[in-house]
Amino acid sequence: MLRRILIIASGGAVGSTMLALVSVRAGAIFGVGAQLDAYFVAVSLPSLLLSLSSTIVVAVLIPRLSDLDEPKARQRAGEWALLAFLLSTLLAGLVELGSHLIISVLAPGLSIDTAHTANRVLQIMAIALPSTMAAFVYSAYGYAFKRVWTGGASTALYGIVWLGLLFLHPFTESVQGIAVACLIATQIQLLTAFLLCAAPTKLPWPRWRLPHRLIPAIMIITGMLITTVTSKINLLLDPLFGSFLPHGGVSELSYASRIAILFISFTGQGSALTILASGSRKVGRAADYRLLGLSVTMLLSVGAGTAVALVFSPVATLVLAHGALTSSKAETIGHLVQAYSVLIVVQSLAWSMEATLYATKRVWTVTLVSVPALVVNIGLSALFVSLLGAYGRPLAVTIAMMLYVCLLMWVATPSEQRSFRSYISALPWLDAAKLLTLISAICGTMLVGGDAIKADTPLWALISLMVAAIATLAYVRTWTRRAETRLKNASTTIPTLSDSPPTLA
Repeated sequence: MLRRILIIASGGAVGSTMLALVSVRAGAIFGVGAQLDAYFVAVSLPSLLLSLSSTIVVAVLIPRLSDLDEPKARQRAGEWALLAFLLSTLLAGLVELGSHLIISVLAPGLSIDTAHTANRVLQIMAIALPSTMAAFVYSAYGYAFKRVWTGGASTALYGIVWLGLLFLHPFTESVQGIAVACLIATQIQLLTAFLLCAAPTKLPWPRWRLPHRLIPAIMIITGMLITTVTSKINLLLDPLFGSFLPHGGVSELSYASRIAILFISFTGQGSALTILASGSRKVGRAADYRLLGLSVTMLLSVGAGTAVALVFSPVATLVLAHGALTSSKAETIGHLVQAYSVLIVVQSLAWSMEATLYATKRVWTVTLVSVPALVVNIGLSALFVSLLGAYGRPLAVTIAMMLYVCLLMWVATPSEQRSFRSYISALPWLDAAKLLTLISAICGTMLVGGDAIKADTPLWALISLMVAAIATLAYVRTWTRRAETRLKNASTTIPTLSDSPPTLA
């Protein structure tokens, strides 16, 4: 399982890294100011829509395509790809028509000139929606039939092309040029996802036909849309609350949250997609499989979150402080990312918990518990940002997501009367504590050693982060092997999401 998780996570991480480098390049060109604020406000809605679409498409299609034989699944994927393209074309048209209103709602505190720039960027970015939506369908088809690198590879190439274009003069004159580069890169993403999702003779060509059982699927999508908004809404709340902060507040919050999402993608995405596939009838001992995936998420995210909390601020200076983006601004962003360190753990667990319930077709259960988390997120953000400034956002989001995870665990299997206590006891808490101690010792020792030998602080912090990542992967690999051995050798049912046994650890 770990190999599959890491392949998916690595592909997603490479893609996310390339997109993060796009933001770094944009900061180097324009610096933290009005232009960059306009860019982050404009891309917040398309980013939310694409994030929602990606989550919904893979969560709806992977379990269903996995249950079908390959010819039938290929036919269904072609139908959904064309339908996704057509529906998102309609959505793009609506965004174009309402772009002025959208910008005024997203960031009411922007100046008139900055709002006008954001409006132009949004209109360009909206055109990219249809191609990206179709690419997500092809990625889901690849996931369902063991071509798990499809999504990561297509996203990575998309990011590489986008980043490469930002070193060419026509695309660096204004932030509108960044949006045009994105539009070009999106077409590459669609083509790559289509070509990689299956063998050349078995490609799921688009075809017009309303997909089988469309109404039930739309009901599921509606529930997932509500649910996913609550966890992805931060892409809109950062510009909203940032527009009331001092100049550049939107950029600082957006940078910090996107970097945090980069770590969350690595620690949570692979496990979540692997768990989704466990809903297939082809997977034996599915509940054990899902618990193992959730446990891997927990361990990976604890290692990543601990390292980020201890060493990321100097790393941010090394990575972000280029061109017009100053060292002081980069350091501020780094401190905000450190404030998101606990969220890395909580959000990663939330993704896997959602996948666990989606795999068992319990979409509306997730929807019901997501609403209180959204209300808490917005309410606490308004309160904490007014009291603490930019640092109020990480605190508010973390508390809201903690509530969300607790609610997800509470409703995990109510039909089987499983207690909250027995659910959480099955997770590897002791191993997570050991890993936290190990990573803390590694980072602390390396930082002290770096000071002793007078090493360059940002570079040494980056090395510490890399060593912590290697140690985390080694620990999780050893733990996963032991857990899988227990699953294979057990003569009776062992830790599942429907029983109350001792932990896998």
